[in-house]
Amino acid sequence: MDLRLKTRIRYAYTARESRPPAPTTQGPASLSVASIPVLALLPDVIHIRASAADPDLADTVRLLGRELARPRAATAVLLDRLVDILLIQVLRAWLDSGTSPDISWWGVLRDPLLYQAVTRIHEDPARDWTTASLAREAAVSASTLNRRFLAATGETPGAYLTRWRMTLAAKHLRDTDATLEAVAEKVGYTSVYAFSRAFRRERHLPPEPTGCCQTTVPAA
Repeated sequence: MDLRLKTRIRYAYTARESRPPAPTTQGPASLSVASIPVLALLPDVIHIRASAADPDLADTVRLLGRELARPRAATAVLLDRLVDILLIQVLRAWLDSGTSPDISWWGVLRDPLLYQAVTRIHEDPARDWTTASLAREAAVSASTLNRRFLAATGETPGAYLTRWRMTLAAKHLRDTDATLEAVAEKVGYTSVYAFSRAFRRERHLPPEPTGCCQTTVPAA
């Protein structure tokens, strides 16, 4: 049995047997790896050959097929969990196969040191992080962290920190009624001026609150 994961549309598996392919589960999957946009990095289809599949992966596929073929109480809940497990197992098999493309974030996911550094940034983006303080969290030297981070992602830890902060800031500005001062503080800036400069430099436009609770004052 070979497994094909259609990452953009749905999850599917096909069996090399005389019977028709098993039904397909549709809908979004929930996978968050340190909030890295993993799914956006995937090809449209991942193909795992049966000969290379881990036994646990085959067991998950069989269980998924049985639930789809004979729905019972709480099948929908179980399918949600199985699809998440299946996705992770497929990604593991794909990465282990050596056929995955050279995409920078795979380096982060596969390197425990870099994964820990990125996770700490995501857990506390407002902290006054430096390469040295992140390196202490990972128990390595600053030069080692900087070298490995740059090799894996093409940017320094500091550059990634700024980019992630601006991503969060844009979300706050879009989805809440927070002021610029509040947003700047949430992402680690004590100065609105410094925050605005960083935001404009990173996103090429000024930070402006556009949340649903913002109101426009009518002209007099």
